Amino acid sequence: MLANSKMPLKFINPFIGSPSPIPLTGLFLFRPDIFWDISGFSQSGIFKLIGKESLFKRLNAIKPGDKIEPERLRKLMKEVLDASDASDEFREKFLSDVEIAIENEDKGEFDPSSFRMYETAIAASNPPGKKLTAPQEFFLEVERESEAALSLMHKQRFADAAQEILNNEFFAPFLWEGAREALGRVTSVGALFIVRTSLAMEVFLASMVIYELEYEATAGIYDLGLLLDIWPTVDAKVKNSFGMFFEWVKKQSGARTLGEFFNHPSLHKVDSMDEVRLKRWSSGRHQPKKEWLDEIAKALWGDVEHPAFQMRLATAQRVNFLGFFYQQILTLIPKDMTPNQAQEVYPWPFCPHEYSDFALWGRERYPIWREFACDYQAKKLE
Repeated sequence: MLANSKMPLKFINPFIGSPSPIPLTGLFLFRPDIFWDISGFSQSGIFKLIGKESLFKRLNAIKPGDKIEPERLRKLMKEVLDASDASDEFREKFLSDVEIAIENEDKGEFDPSSFRMYETAIAASNPPGKKLTAPQEFFLEVERESEAALSLMHKQRFADAAQEILNNEFFAPFLWEGAREALGRVTSVGALFIVRTSLAMEVFLASMVIYELEYEATAGIYDLGLLLDIWPTVDAKVKNSFGMFFEWVKKQSGARTLGEFFNHPSLHKVDSMDEVRLKRWSSGRHQPKKEWLDEIAKALWGDVEHPAFQMRLATAQRVNFLGFFYQQILTLIPKDMTPNQAQEVYPWPFCPHEYSDFALWGRERYPIWREFACDYQAKKLE
């Protein structure tokens, strides 16, 4: 199971500026706003687009640990709802949750599980009556199944929180023997956090395979292995997700080499088409801007929104984020450790399921999650 690539994989910082702190929400989910960030859309830009730049500045001014006056919180949350497509039903429930949170905070009992970031984000962005996608339902289910353990964690009952995870059948597919043992040893928030970061990677990998199936269903095509087209390689030609994305585009264009791709007759009109930029993209050292990539899609397929191209671009961005997250966590793990220290940081420095190689982890776990995604989608259609 354990293997090492001949050359180390390197991933690009997907964020504008310095990397964000570890962006977890709930137990095993990355915050929903990272999907905007890794796609090149800043939160401030999105608020500006809808004419709510002032609201963003006031929200962004609130830092973790800040105390907010109840009336100010009510006003801000109402403004957020007014700026969204949230249904009346969700609006009523959300404002009710705000009141419960305010009441519990006054008692010193604020429970973070009462605020579901994915439920809020999905309800706020989905027009009333619009059917949820399979990935959205998956994220919501992970979030809801995490609530009991998250509540126990907030009450400093870390061992009980870990046991709640172990007892929950929903999380069984994401666990392995070492992770179960690590959860059984949890006695602190730090110990639980270390396991959470690893399981978040496995959950995110599963979500990408569910996205793959959703894309096939929506586009009406069978595109098995889309994720594998983009996932880093394990052979001598080590490439990260953006390098793999370039290889796919080049192959689809009919070009065999970078030079042939550069001289492709359909690409002559693409702005700023130069070999230096192509070499950086093909090596994975550069993430081209979406506007430029859209020009390439239009030139090659006559359609900026060419489904196979845009889905692989989105996948490349997500895989790069996951690889960068893994890369960043590794910088925090000491290289030389005693057996006791190694036990304390387990599952790190491994990928989930004890793979020592990021590329091999994803490629070998893919068929397992593909089967899971097919079953998951089938259950949702019942």
